[in-house]
Amino acid sequence: MVYLFKPTPHLQWSLVSLEGPDVLDFLQRLSTVNVKALKSNQEAPGCFLSATGKIQAFFWLWPVLEGSGSQYIIFEFDAGPDGIWKEKLLGFIGQYTFAEKMKLKIPEKGSLECCWIFVEKEEFQWASLPDVHIFSHGDRDYGISWFSVWGEPQALALWKEKNFMTAQKQAQAQEISFEKIEEWRITHLTPRVGYEITESTNPLEIGLKRAVSENKGCYPGQEVIEKIVALGSPSRRLVLIQGVGDAPVRGQKIDVGEVTSSLSQDGKFSVLAFVGKISAKEGSQVKLSSGKEAMIVRVASYEI
Repeated sequence: MVYLFKPTPHLQWSLVSLEGPDVLDFLQRLSTVNVKALKSNQEAPGCFLSATGKIQAFFWLWPVLEGSGSQYIIFEFDAGPDGIWKEKLLGFIGQYTFAEKMKLKIPEKGSLECCWIFVEKEEFQWASLPDVHIFSHGDRDYGISWFSVWGEPQALALWKEKNFMTAQKQAQAQEISFEKIEEWRITHLTPRVGYEITESTNPLEIGLKRAVSENKGCYPGQEVIEKIVALGSPSRRLVLIQGVGDAPVRGQKIDVGEVTSSLSQDGKFSVLAFVGKISAKEGSQVKLSSGKEAMIVRVASYEI
C-alpha cells in the first residue's frame, strides 16, 4: 500500500539551498553533520546548536556534488508555526556567514510544491521525471518508509498522475490526513519541531543522536554534547506514555515531567513527555494530574 500526504499549514515542510565552493567547509564547521563524509544525494539529519548545546535549527541535508566542481546543499525542514523555524535556520546561517563564497537560495512562494509518499514495501516502483526530485528518509520516523517529493506545481501534478492516478494504481494509493501522520509520529516516539524540538532541548535527550556525527571536528555546542556523552545520559529523556481514558494535553504536568504531544484513540491515549533520567524506564508507572496512572512504554534511544 502507498499513502500520499500533502503538507498542510500544520506542517510547513520547506526547502532552501546553499551553493558555492565554500559550502562544505561552512557546514562542516557549524553543523552537527559530518558533511564531508556524505556522498552525493546521501541524506543526513542534522542540527545547528547554540554554545550551550541547545537546538537552533533541525533539518535534513542533501549534498549534491557536481562534476564541474560546483557544490550545493539542500536543506529540508519543518518551518514551524508562522515560519519561525525557517527564520531561525536562515538567521543562524546569516549570523555565521562572513567572507564565504556561497549563496543562499530560497524558492519563491508557490514556485515549488511538495508531497510525502509513504510506502509499505521498499520495492515499490514509480516513474520518474527529470524536474521532480525524490528524497528518501527511511522508516525510522513513522514506522514506514517515507519520501518527500519536490517539483514545480505542474511537474509534480504530472508525476502524481503518472504514478497514482491510473485505474490500476489508484487501488494501491490512499491519501491520508495530518492526524494520521501525528498518530504514526507519536507512537514511534519521533520529536516534532515546536513540540519536542525547541530552543530549550538538546538532540541527545530527544533521541536525535543520529543527527550528531562523532569525530567530525569542532562545531558550536560540541563541548556540551561530549560532556553529556561522558556522563552517560542526558538529565532528562523523551518517553512514550500510554494509558486509558482522556489524554493529558500538551503542557500538562505529570508527577515526573511534562507532556509535549498528545494522541487519543478508542478510549486510550499515547503521549510524548519529558521526564527525568532516573524515571525514564520502560514499564515504570507515572501519575497524571488527574490522579490516574499510566505507563512508560518506550524511552527515546540514547546511543553512546
